Amino acid sequence: MNLPELHVLGTFRLCTDRGETRSLRTRKAESLLAFLIYEARPVSRDTLRVLLWPDDAPDVGRQKLRLALLSIRSAITESLITDRQSAQVCGIGCDLKHFLESPPQDVSALRSLRPPLEANSDGAAVRLRDTFMIRLARAWKAAGDHAVAEEAWRVAAEAYEHALEIEPGEATDHMRLLRAFRQAGDSAGVRRQQERLHRDFGRPAPASYDHESFPSSALIGRDTILRELVSELLAEDEPVLRILFGPPGIGKSRLA
Repeated sequence: MNLPELHVLGTFRLCTDRGETRSLRTRKAESLLAFLIYEARPVSRDTLRVLLWPDDAPDVGRQKLRLALLSIRSAITESLITDRQSAQVCGIGCDLKHFLESPPQDVSALRSLRPPLEANSDGAAVRLRDTFMIRLARAWKAAGDHAVAEEAWRVAAEAYEHALEIEPGEATDHMRLLRAFRQAGDSAGVRRQQERLHRDFGRPAPASYDHESFPSSALIGRDTILRELVSELLAEDEPVLRILFGPPGIGKSRLA
């Protein structure tokens, strides 16, 4: 038998062990359920009240908490454990917890992720989103490191940039992104990143962008042609203008 599963990364969905989808009465009840599953331990009613209804009088907040717990109990009767002091949810999986424990390494999977409970503005939802975003930044950085190891520089630049959009990072993090832009041959990214380093970390202002900004790589499988070309050029007595032409990707820029 499958365990009930809560989905909060994107549209809120509570799936029972029979594959049925249940709904809760309010967004606060959704946030409460997600928070209790995330905590995986008894949480005091006063903590929950202050987190979800901080502007209400204590008696009003306690009543709203009771109603939210009743809404949850109607959807997951056996998984909600309560007493006068606390509440706890057991035996329910959650996509947020799965992500926090084992985030995907695939860049396409990271692109598709959405923060939990986006429509909810209460304290529980905000805390869960903050936790998610911190872990997401680390996952993007790990994806960038993996792409660097594979010399997939455009993917590395994308991953590092996403990570720095979430968490500002240190100068070394920004230098890592600058290197990825350079290796990918992204002149606009290089300029943007150098300006950011200058503005935020006092690094030298961007200079003119010539070919030295982009380290060259070897031309694979062109040794014979290169030797012939060099011999022909060296045989000329006078400087000669040569025009390189051909389809994209054959190495014209690298050769120049």
